[in-house]
Amino acid sequence: MIDVIVLTGPQVNWGGYIEFIKSTLDLSPTRCLDKLGYSLNDPISILASLNDLREQDFNPRNKPFDTDLLNHSFYSFAALVDYQTAEKILVKSVYLKISTLNVDRDSCILILTGTVLDWKNTLPDILNKRTTHYETKLVFSKIFTLIKSTDLKNLWRNYRIVKEDTTWSMEKL
Repeated sequence: MIDVIVLTGPQVNWGGYIEFIKSTLDLSPTRCLDKLGYSLNDPISILASLNDLREQDFNPRNKPFDTDLLNHSFYSFAALVDYQTAEKILVKSVYLKISTLNVDRDSCILILTGTVLDWKNTLPDILNKRTTHYETKLVFSKIFTLIKSTDLKNLWRNYRIVKEDTTWSMEKL
């Protein structure tokens, strides 16, 4: 059985951030969030706010984030997998930080952590037609489903994304 959960997402000190930006730039860093329909609890909010401060009229639904900003937001996932799948994930995931927790003689929990930029690069590498190990593709498909639910799906706007049986495929346009 393969299961995946979000372990940690972007954690923002909104009070300190708002105070710092207000005192240095005399702007509200949350001014774009209401317009975009985001709350401070939405994982995409910090990236939208930073990009809005950089350029006026930013809308993440229409335009990709600046790549350098993607290095300042992290996601960690915990995945319950068998050891064969864990080994294949360790080999394929060159951008991510991975730790292993043994569960029993057949399975383990992988902790997979990376910046949003790391995930932007990793998911197309693994969710392509050439990936043959179904369980590996299943783990990363579940991660993609969790990430795309946060409005970050536009990171892969240059990819053709197809839902297969229980997995996703990505092909560069």
